[in-house]
Amino acid sequence: MPNRTSLILGAGLVLILAVARGYAEEATIITFTGSTIERIDPANHQVTFRTLEGQSWSLQVTKEDLLRGLQPGDRVSLELDANDRVKNIVRADQGAQPTPTGPAPNE
Repeated sequence: MPNRTSLILGAGLVLILAVARGYAEEATIITFTGSTIERIDPANHQVTFRTLEGQSWSLQVTKEDLLRGLQPGDRVSLELDANDRVKNIVRADQGAQPTPTGPAPNE
């Protein structure tokens, strides 16, 4: 029968390993910036996007509400968790207007 000290040390080790695993999962997050939404599949909780490098990815989202308001063609940044699921989607500023390159009006 294990003594009390062994049980306490064993429980402490389990706690340390659980915390270390949590930090390792957070450290492996991948972010795709400047991506373009290609398809949204709310029924299967998936989003398909094209990266700046031209790769097409179709991945699960961690929460269905991440898909709310997205449209094909939207420019976004996507953050993946350690299990390659989309955990955050940030749309590019859609209010920004392109800078005019020609002469000003009435010139």
